[in-house]
Amino acid sequence: MKKCLFSLLAIMMVTTVCVCFASCSKGDEPDIVIPDDDNPGNNGGNDDDPKYAIVGKWEVVSGSLTYYDYTKTLIQYIVLDIKKDGTFSYINSGNYNDNGELIPKDGTWEYDSTTHKWNLSSKSNVIAGEYSLSGGQLTCYVHYGDNESRTIIYEKYNEQASVGSIIGSWKYMFDDNNFCMLTFDNEEGVLYQEYDEGEWNEDYFIYKYKNGILTIYDINDDAEAGDVRETIKVSVLTTKKMLLKDWPDEGMNIFVRQ
Repeated sequence: MKKCLFSLLAIMMVTTVCVCFASCSKGDEPDIVIPDDDNPGNNGGNDDDPKYAIVGKWEVVSGSLTYYDYTKTLIQYIVLDIKKDGTFSYINSGNYNDNGELIPKDGTWEYDSTTHKWNLSSKSNVIAGEYSLSGGQLTCYVHYGDNESRTIIYEKYNEQASVGSIIGSWKYMFDDNNFCMLTFDNEEGVLYQEYDEGEWNEDYFIYKYKNGILTIYDINDDAEAGDVRETIKVSVLTTKKMLLKDWPDEGMNIFVRQ
């Protein structure tokens, strides 16, 4: 009888040891994480919170200024970098130094869970305003009163498109009706065309582009590069836009690829 009892106790002890070992082996599983701002975990957390839907880089694709029945197209270069901590940085064609380099600025943003819109605060009137997100586009609409409003539309920034080639045709608007165009070919030739007050003029030059400097030459009698006509700083060159400092007008001039 004692022998059977000892055998039963031995079996129970072995079983207990096995259960404890199996329980301890579960220590390989991940520890339970309590979500916070730095560690959202896998319960949706910050990444699924609608307030963070605008986090990332955005660039302007179109803009307009409306006054009563008149609408003017706004051609701008702006890149927003919106961060999760409620801040953002940006560059635009209105902030640059003497070397033609765009100067980064910053600001803050807040989310209104009632309207599902974002308010961006900045010293720049071009950036500050109420933003809404729909169909992959971030839209800033500002109503000034007296039937005047401004609309600027952004889309996600394309890193692959951030560096472009100068080859092709580019258009710059002097105003709503007058413009000029530069068409660069592969043989270092550039066609300049200008439409001004109903008159159309054009001329052909030789160009060289290197390290952000565009040099325009007159063509000599031997059909080669002659005197330098213009030396222009190319501040930005993407697949869609080219920014030229102080040419053809003073300031930062935005050319749009055609």
